[in-house]
Amino acid sequence: MSVVQRLTAAFRTNPTERAHLLTSTAGGCIQQPPLCLGTGEEEGGLRATALHVTDDELRHLKDFTTSEPLASQEAASACTAENLCSSRVWLYGDRQTWQDWGISLWSEFLGTFLMVFVGCGIGVRGATKEVNSMAFFLVIIFIVEAFVPFSGAHFNPVVSLVMFLSGVTCLSLLVLHTLVQCFAATVASYLMLLLLPETEKMNCAVTTVQEAWHNPMGIWKAICMEAIMTGVLIYVILTTGLHSKSKERNALSTLAVACTVATLILLGGDLTGTSMNPARSLGPAIACGYWQYQWIYFVGPPIGAVLAWVSYTLTHHKI
Repeated sequence: MSVVQRLTAAFRTNPTERAHLLTSTAGGCIQQPPLCLGTGEEEGGLRATALHVTDDELRHLKDFTTSEPLASQEAASACTAENLCSSRVWLYGDRQTWQDWGISLWSEFLGTFLMVFVGCGIGVRGATKEVNSMAFFLVIIFIVEAFVPFSGAHFNPVVSLVMFLSGVTCLSLLVLHTLVQCFAATVASYLMLLLLPETEKMNCAVTTVQEAWHNPMGIWKAICMEAIMTGVLIYVILTTGLHSKSKERNALSTLAVACTVATLILLGGDLTGTSMNPARSLGPAIACGYWQYQWIYFVGPPIGAVLAWVSYTLTHHKI
């Protein structure tokens, strides 16, 4: 069917079929090269090479669209609907039911709760960065493997942020995941504060900056430290879990992430507490009422995460 015939048929069908024919023939939001109407061979003219039509068809098509402005109007309407659909996916994602959303949020709650309660709980009782490192190494392995099929196993607002920037999740899930993660960390901290003996609470695993950095220059050092460590973690997550050459999730990605976290805790545990996770810092801070320099953990990790995402994007030619 020629272009002219398809456009003519579009106005003899029902509105749904009409919109489909228009968008597949003369729409501007289709994957094919758009058909432009105007004057001039190079600028705004009818481009025969775009849809492979003859000069005779183009002449009739131009007369047809001039006498029938409704064609361009309906094509524009179809384009608008397509753009609105894309915006809706960007905002709400492609999850079809509330059950899908509920499963994702519940998985994030359980995973974050277990990470804070078990990881921080063992760290509090051991009170050394080596024990803390081993605790998070073990807990990350089992919570990621348990919940990654249901929510992606973020358990960290900056991970959710990077997944949104990468197009894996939508804006709504980014907001909801962040709220659920912070709530789960707070619940876990309160429960840990309630159950642990008084002699083992030790500020309920609150992340703190070493005393030598309790000055303006030290604060900047702490922010940079958190940003760098978070950037390393995020880059490992992106390269092992989202690399374009790996169609399926790498079986060793969980181990790589767990090893990265354990190593970074050994690196910065006695400097900043190696948070790399605003929710992990927020929960204990709320439970214990300790807010000194806590804003560092809400500034440093997001900066490092965004820089890591930019680096990953440039490295893998995504821009």
